[in-house]
Amino acid sequence: MVSGMWKILRTAAFALTLAACGGGGGGGAPTTTPPALSETEVERVRSDERVVRLRGILARADALLLTSARARYSLEVADGVRVSAATDVRAYGFWGEHGYAALELGAGPLTGDADGTAFTGEFAFARAYAAGDASGSNPGGAGSATWRGIVEASPAGAFERLQGTVTLTIADLARPRVGVSVDVAGHDIDRPAWADVPLATGRFSTGTAGTDYLAGHFHGPGGEEAWGVFDTSGYLGAFGAKRAP
Repeated sequence: MVSGMWKILRTAAFALTLAACGGGGGGGAPTTTPPALSETEVERVRSDERVVRLRGILARADALLLTSARARYSLEVADGVRVSAATDVRAYGFWGEHGYAALELGAGPLTGDADGTAFTGEFAFARAYAAGDASGSNPGGAGSATWRGIVEASPAGAFERLQGTVTLTIADLARPRVGVSVDVAGHDIDRPAWADVPLATGRFSTGTAGTDYLAGHFHGPGGEEAWGVFDTSGYLGAFGAKRAP
């Protein structure tokens, strides 16, 4: 399990470095393979202070949250079928000091043959994840606290990128319950249970994947950041937020 987590994190960091330097890639999932980067360009990206910070987050990461992966493909199966897929993947990633998150979208053609008859089709998929160094404790202080940040999401069946905002609120820091509100213009993503989620050791979760699932961790020594994912019947996505002064 641990080695699998680190393999995912290394893959995520590579995707984020190439596709989301500066806080997110642009546009939708590509339909053509982008040109390969030169050694000079690769080194420039690796030395960017934002990417250096991301590598530091990766080195400290001890928590990983994943949505389910959703896919769509068109294919008629028969005996003797051979299939190949050429999928282009774009990661829309963002990170702070203690965590990062990303939405991954992929699309591409399927080709193959069945008993000597060539065929073609299409393939698309989406997933989201969040990771970082979880605090292991609930945010401290007195009174209430609010975290505000951003959301990357994709609607079920459409495999498109949606952008929005997230607000997390603890009404009473002495009573560990967190409310999470996801706001994407024109889309109703929130679920009733997200308004009052139990919080313990800096972690919170509710619901069932593919129905109304939401999970997150507070990150950093004082819970300065919050990172998480959601996975409902209509949407999946990831969010990250910073504590408001």
